[in-house]
Amino acid sequence: MIYIIIAIISLLCIRTILKKDVISFTFLFSIMVLFLYVIPYILLWDVFKYNLLVSEKYINEFFFYILLCFGAFLLGDEVHNFSYRFRKSLLIQEESTEKLSSNKVEYYSIIIGIIGVIFYSYFIAVSGAEYFKGHGQGDYSIGGYIYELRYFVFSSILLLYNLYLRKSLSSIGKIWLLMFFIFLLFDAYVQQQRGSWIRFGIIFLFSNIFYGYDVGQKTKKFTTLFKENRKILFGGMFFLFILVFTVQSRNFYSSSANVVDVISGTLELMTKSPELLIAGSGIDHGNEFVVAYNAFYGMSESSGIDYGFKWLYPFLNFIPRALWKDKPTWETFSTNAHQYIDKYSVIVHAVGSAETGLVDTFYRFGWFSPIFFFFMGYSLSLLYRRASKTISSRSLYICLFVGFFYFLTQTMLPLIIFSIYMYLPIRLVLAGSKVKTFRLAK
Repeated sequence: MIYIIIAIISLLCIRTILKKDVISFTFLFSIMVLFLYVIPYILLWDVFKYNLLVSEKYINEFFFYILLCFGAFLLGDEVHNFSYRFRKSLLIQEESTEKLSSNKVEYYSIIIGIIGVIFYSYFIAVSGAEYFKGHGQGDYSIGGYIYELRYFVFSSILLLYNLYLRKSLSSIGKIWLLMFFIFLLFDAYVQQQRGSWIRFGIIFLFSNIFYGYDVGQKTKKFTTLFKENRKILFGGMFFLFILVFTVQSRNFYSSSANVVDVISGTLELMTKSPELLIAGSGIDHGNEFVVAYNAFYGMSESSGIDYGFKWLYPFLNFIPRALWKDKPTWETFSTNAHQYIDKYSVIVHAVGSAETGLVDTFYRFGWFSPIFFFFMGYSLSLLYRRASKTISSRSLYICLFVGFFYFLTQTMLPLIIFSIYMYLPIRLVLAGSKVKTFRLAK
């Protein structure tokens, strides 16, 4: 049975990857299902069993659940596409244009970038030597409000880079863009920030693809990248490699290590253990597949779905602790997958590990989760259709795409938090630049 389910999932993934635009949510979902679940099972399941990281008890149910959720997402996407084509054949089409001042966009973008740099520099200063010890190190007692403002710098880079592509960025703006990039590049190295590379990759690749659509290029499908868009293809492959490289570099980084030693040590490790390109975080209890499967195992052994209650936490988290002294954390608010892993599965959870978005949803809605993914597929397909109209919709699309990447690999928390912190300053910049949208009947 498991092989039939795996075969169906694989065929759906391959069909979607070959058919869909490379910047669509369905394309990303298909890639992630393959690399988070299917390929690790095919190539590493026996290794996981040998290392006592998994049990076979719920493997059929696990992949059947993956199939239902993935299929529901694709169905929601197709339903929206059908309704879009139907409306297009009946209704007067609308065209959205956007008028804004490039000078104001540049000016306000630089301001929000400076704000982000100032507050994150404050975090670095308060952390002192702790910051330079590597990933996850620093004085987080200053509060998430200050630390998370570094995402404003990514928002600034997104807007400034789009102006650069359209040759509307001044020389001063180019200097600021370069300085912001170097600042975040430095932080990505010191803190081994895989998330920074995710944002860089999506911002730069997607901005170029959207710009290509503006100048008449066709939708980018995976098969066309090999012939017509090799820069996009190799750029995407480079960023994927950097993601794996960054995680493994944490084994060699220290405040006293030089860059050459870190790079050479990481490359040597990846050369000796090429399975790391598939296994992600490694073959241990922190591996993404291992955590996801054992979290599913834990919930299947018990019960405790909260019908989405835990997903309210990202919004409640904005309440200052000064006003809510007993404010819970993500781990202590409602159902916690780590507790179920420790109590019911064959492993103890790894610090910092996440159960992936599909399993996080299983903790919220159980076997009703496919209904959620149907509506998610429909909504994100709608957003994809609108992303070609204005810079505002494109910026929202890119911010949510970053969040969706995190949702698939972690939980709902980063999707909500990162999307808000990245898009809010963009929305303010565009509003301050007197954005006006006109809808003209053809």
